[in-house]
Amino acid sequence: MRKLIAVAVLLGGSGVLAQAQSGIQLIQPDAGFVLGVEWRKIMDSSVGAALTEQIKKAPIPPMPAAAALLDALLNDLDSVVLAASASELNKTAAAQPPALVILKGRFKAELRSQLKGMAKKSETYHSVELLTAPEDGAPATASKNRIAFLDADTVVAGDIREVRAAIDRAKTGRLTAARGGVLDGITELASKNDLWIVFELPANALKEAPPAAVEMFSGVKGAELGMSFQQGFGLQMNVRTKDDASAVSVAQALQGLIALGAMSQSQSPQAGEVLKKIRITSENSRVKLALSLDRSELEKMIKEAQSSAAGTPKKTVAPAPEPAGPKAVRITGLDSGPIEVPFVQPKN
Repeated sequence: MRKLIAVAVLLGGSGVLAQAQSGIQLIQPDAGFVLGVEWRKIMDSSVGAALTEQIKKAPIPPMPAAAALLDALLNDLDSVVLAASASELNKTAAAQPPALVILKGRFKAELRSQLKGMAKKSETYHSVELLTAPEDGAPATASKNRIAFLDADTVVAGDIREVRAAIDRAKTGRLTAARGGVLDGITELASKNDLWIVFELPANALKEAPPAAVEMFSGVKGAELGMSFQQGFGLQMNVRTKDDASAVSVAQALQGLIALGAMSQSQSPQAGEVLKKIRITSENSRVKLALSLDRSELEKMIKEAQSSAAGTPKKTVAPAPEPAGPKAVRITGLDSGPIEVPFVQPKN
């Protein structure tokens, strides 16, 4: 699945910007988790140059036409949506639930041809060609994943059942409405942010969590998270809880965690200052978290992270040299005033 996602994200096309929220219509009607990436907006934002530099430094995957796909990632991809259904997320045996990936852009015929050459095999479903993902590992795992070009603007990828269901929705016109469940308010969230996530907390999510975490988040139903990089860095998060009392409890817990995090950043003062700027409030059954950094603050944070990742040695202050000559011990607090007594180094 990891290589499938990598291949899907490396796809792209040039032309009109397609926002990730436009891919919501093809996701599962009972989606319990949705991730949206407004890729083109991010690349054109204040962090775009730094992100491009990091992508170019990364090793190219060992696959045919990797250079062409990397160029498409940098210049042509518009947006990505990844979703999983609530029913699959709630299955205790589903360690990695079947996922669906929707990519938007203007897809070139050359890219489709290159992917077809990489695929292990292909099949047709409702006049749409499904390519078997070029995955390593067990054949049974590889056979479950497909990549399909719905049209010149849309690619779907993921579990074969999820891909076929998305094709059915596209062909019959029974598209998913952006309302109800986790999709309530998703259009506004997506329009204001470059990276966004909505999810319902699965019933078994805290099964293996420490008792303290279970108690802390037992009242949480789900959350909405949005990040924007257009004017620096903006973060907004809404945690949905069971009731007003749960919201107050979760808000207090988050405030405590952030305070502890800020105190532990003695080696990273910039990160500590950022944590102190996070504002948390509770409003009815929701906990709202917000953070805003201007471009200069964001650049400082990025430089600090890069220095830390590169292992840049921190500057140390050399201790002051001890004075030459005989040493003395100064005694204060006497009625006659302070006095100095010669200090004799004891012999070993």
